[in-house]
Amino acid sequence: MITNHTSKSSPTELPPELSESHWTSSLWLVIGSVAIVLLLQIGSAASVSTTAKELRSLLSEAHVAVNTLEQRIGYGGLIHNFKNYVLRPEEEHYREAAYLDAAHALALLEILRTSADNIDIDASLSNTHEMLEGYTLRLTKVHQLAESGLSSQSIDEQVRFDDNPALQEVDVLLSLLNTAVQDRLEKLQRQGSLTSLLSTVGTALLGLLLITIVARRQKKHAAALGTFAEHLAATNVNLSKANESLSQFAGIVSHDLKSPIRYINMFNQLIIEDKKNNKAVEQHTGHIDIQVQKMDSIIDSLLDFTKAGFSKPKIHRLDITRLFADIEQSLKPEIARHKAHVEFHTNLETPVLADPKLLARVINSLIDNSFKYHNPEELIHIVVSANRKDAKALFSVTDNGIGIDARFADIIFEPMARLHGEKSPYEGVGIGLSLAKTIVESHGGLIWLDSDVSSGACISFSLSLSQQSREAA
Repeated sequence: MITNHTSKSSPTELPPELSESHWTSSLWLVIGSVAIVLLLQIGSAASVSTTAKELRSLLSEAHVAVNTLEQRIGYGGLIHNFKNYVLRPEEEHYREAAYLDAAHALALLEILRTSADNIDIDASLSNTHEMLEGYTLRLTKVHQLAESGLSSQSIDEQVRFDDNPALQEVDVLLSLLNTAVQDRLEKLQRQGSLTSLLSTVGTALLGLLLITIVARRQKKHAAALGTFAEHLAATNVNLSKANESLSQFAGIVSHDLKSPIRYINMFNQLIIEDKKNNKAVEQHTGHIDIQVQKMDSIIDSLLDFTKAGFSKPKIHRLDITRLFADIEQSLKPEIARHKAHVEFHTNLETPVLADPKLLARVINSLIDNSFKYHNPEELIHIVVSANRKDAKALFSVTDNGIGIDARFADIIFEPMARLHGEKSPYEGVGIGLSLAKTIVESHGGLIWLDSDVSSGACISFSLSLSQQSREAA
């Protein structure tokens, strides 16, 4: 890069506005903005998930409390023991059991009141409280009337209590809780959808802003770009790739992240429908947790793609033999875990021009794919090779796994592309090959599916050799 030493740019000097540092600042500004948008959505999704889980937990506790309350005051609890004590006042254990049921029922009322207060529902439960106090007071009266010699029928007529309003009051409260929780869950879903839409629009606008900035600068400094046409062309290619990645992220955010949200909403509906079936509610909650974990996996993969895919390669002259040795050493635990046989071969005696960390990332990603999509009936066998071909370094990762149909040779390198359904035993979210393609192309190389193998899969890519290597070839 030529440094500008005067107040005006000469025709052979790059305008300051188009210097490498200025382009880098603009690109990282957009990337940072996109990262902020994604982080906001991640935070919003986590908040929605936490709040929804708390609401479902509250509703589940309320259902349990109501079921227990009905047992304590129903015809298997307080009312049952009270009636039996009226009929047989000499059997004191009925009175003691009735007092115990009343005490437990009062404690359960407090739980229900607290649950209702947490979602702004006024739940005094005065009828139920009055019923419990009424039965408690009548227990003493039954004892006194029995002591006076009255018959059970006469006692029953004097202490009889209408408990229907109380029982209806509890059912009404449970209905209100169900409705309130459902309303809040729907509101959370709408907020999540709105956040997703805003982040998608924001990402698209940032891409449009970047294109607008580039166009204006090109127009403003057209006269000064003559001797820097090659530099500008390379910069435009990088910017176009960045815009393409931003558009892909917008599609991923609006589609792939919404799929788990739809499942979460479906299981929320099932929870409402199966509200009286605790076991079913627990199963639905488990399914919701699975979808939340799926969202976490997608978001982690997207962040990984952003971090590695947008990294500018720091080019070094690499000794591939040493790089292979380092990779093999780092993979020993995984190789042992999969009981795999992994071979590394190279005849490259001269260096390759590449970023060591990013190149290792590509090879590790391809090997990881071979681990994932292995043939369960065979021991895993992977061959990693690097050879010279046409003044280029040709790398290949070949395995004996389930293979890839040649029809999908282009699709497999797209972000979030998966050839297996959601219920497939093969895990992953479809980022690995896309990330490998992004890194290889950032080095000016090519990556492809080799369809010449008879079984398994072979992914190959090419990189530049050092200047000395090319001259020797």
